[in-house]
Amino acid sequence: MFEEHKTTHDPGLTSEGITQCLELREHLKIYLNRRNVNRIIVSPMRRAMETALHAMDWLIKDEGVPIEASALWQVEEIKVDKSFHCIDFSKIDPTWPDKTSPEPELYHYSRQSILQWGQKAVEDLYDRDEGLLIVVSHNGFLRTGVIGRWTANADYRLYSLERDESGVRCKLIEEEGMEAAWSFVVWQPALSGQESDHQLGMVRASSLDILFPHV
Repeated sequence: MFEEHKTTHDPGLTSEGITQCLELREHLKIYLNRRNVNRIIVSPMRRAMETALHAMDWLIKDEGVPIEASALWQVEEIKVDKSFHCIDFSKIDPTWPDKTSPEPELYHYSRQSILQWGQKAVEDLYDRDEGLLIVVSHNGFLRTGVIGRWTANADYRLYSLERDESGVRCKLIEEEGMEAAWSFVVWQPALSGQESDHQLGMVRASSLDILFPHV
């Protein structure tokens, strides 16, 4: 199943995509005004990394926000491109990008694996103690494995992350949007209904709806 996606080429952004990133950049500079971003987590796909570097260069260069690649937010079987020297690849799961052998079962293209994969990604974010985080990921995975809903281009959404007996869940608080090719989602984890200063943002790197089954 999904054999055609297991050897998908890892394309970079088109000129239109770069233009959309620059539009997103201006929106984020306004939206993140007076918010202290502590880390950017990015899918190790080229278009996701390029999205982060175009749209959030001011955070990386001017404010020194570290940027880290994570296989938990990727979508394809591609070798890691480490030519992005400002991105930390040291925490990439060594079993990725294999999606067929038993060891990296988390990354297999199946409904169960995608749901487990999404839950693990959210658990990882919930357990981090770094304040505001931004994640650059992909629409298909966000929709089918994380938030369970379609995202329009460059949607801004505020969620709380809350843990119950079944795991960590995302609760929509507010949303806004703009006409571009990316989605920006902010998460605010909370324990037992109490306020928390831990937050997370997500940026959709591209429209990859066909890569995942509908859940």
